[in-house]
Amino acid sequence: MTVKDVAKELKLDWHTVKALEKEYLQEQLRRNPVVAPKTIGIDEISLRKGHTYRIVVSDLKIG
Repeated sequence: MTVKDVAKELKLDWHTVKALEKEYLQEQLRRNPVVAPKTIGIDEISLRKGHTYRIVVSDLKIG
């Protein structure tokens, strides 16, 4: 769900929702600092036949 969708659903201003999201994310980073991966894996997966793909990036040391 986008910030715009949440603002519309809750009948709030977009800037209010964005500020709350930013505050939440800052608190999450404070609680769980980001550690740079030592080894990364990159893969491409197909969601369905045709040309719908997603790229998956993972830390191979953690899983």
